[in-house]
Amino acid sequence: MRQRDEPELELTPQELALLENPGEVRGYTPYDGVPEPTEAPGGPASPSPAGASDEERPPATGPGASPDS
Repeated sequence: MRQRDEPELELTPQELALLENPGEVRGYTPYDGVPEPTEAPGGPASPSPAGASDEERPPATGPGASPDS
């Protein structure tokens, strides 16, 4: 419990922004302006690359990828 003699704590700019619009700051509303989809995409979901066989899996790329893969 705060004593009467204690000064008010000052909020940082980030804390003030959070209090002004918590939905934007906490990520409940996207910043990019793209609305949420209104319906699910049609058709079956595609398989994950992790579940695909070696023939179906795309080749590894990037640092650490072996040259023969």
